[in-house]
Amino acid sequence: MKALLIFLAASLATGPARAGQSPDLSQAFSSLSSEAKRASARLKAADAQNQAEPRFIGSGGVVRLVPYVCAGSGISDAQVSADIARAQKTLSQCGLKIAVPSAPYPRFSLPDGRCNLQTDEDSPVFSKDERDLISRYRAKDADALTAFYLSWDSEDPNEAGTSIPVDYVAEVKTAAPASLRRQALGTFFIFEKAREAMGGDVYTLPHEMVHILTESSAHLHAQSDSGNLMYRPLGYGSPNAAQGNALTRAQCERIWKVSGRP
Repeated sequence: MKALLIFLAASLATGPARAGQSPDLSQAFSSLSSEAKRASARLKAADAQNQAEPRFIGSGGVVRLVPYVCAGSGISDAQVSADIARAQKTLSQCGLKIAVPSAPYPRFSLPDGRCNLQTDEDSPVFSKDERDLISRYRAKDADALTAFYLSWDSEDPNEAGTSIPVDYVAEVKTAAPASLRRQALGTFFIFEKAREAMGGDVYTLPHEMVHILTESSAHLHAQSDSGNLMYRPLGYGSPNAAQGNALTRAQCERIWKVSGRP
């Protein structure tokens, strides 16, 4: 505003000097109006950028991942590192690379020391546990993924992992505050006890990552897709429900399309 006043003063001061001739005020105010419109457009653009959904794929196809391990869960850094290595090999089918901080991985705790997450998957808001973890530990960089490793999901002890992709936030968590919904994007939970009970569900990490990277909660259910990473047979939870790790060209194209990267 100060700059605009200076501009106005300068415009008036440089008006015609001949006696009896008035300064061209209409031109000065027209310039002020144009400058105000440009400033408003810049503010709107900045606001839109701040509200935009995160971009989880960086240049060169790099996906940044920050894993957290619940203290007291018994989950080791070696287990997490093995998960990340399998995820890297799986996602390389789409030309992606995973960047993670070096071990030891940071630990977290729920307020009462539990490592079993209490969730409300069908609720229009996030559970108290989810709100606590997202607000306290979600990676500060909105463009990085955050993985929380816990023992099990109290709502569904047979659940190996859950994630928070865009469609889940938009269609289910409709009553959650908009700021929390944006912050929650890119968050997922891995449940070690369920994976062990199912005979070792080793592809849970890349499976949940693809949910987020494709912005979709959908699974494949046809037996002909049983070798695909996103296959989940109806009634999943059986020790015999082995999971494949293949990704199709269409799935990879979807990942790159929603990332906004060429």
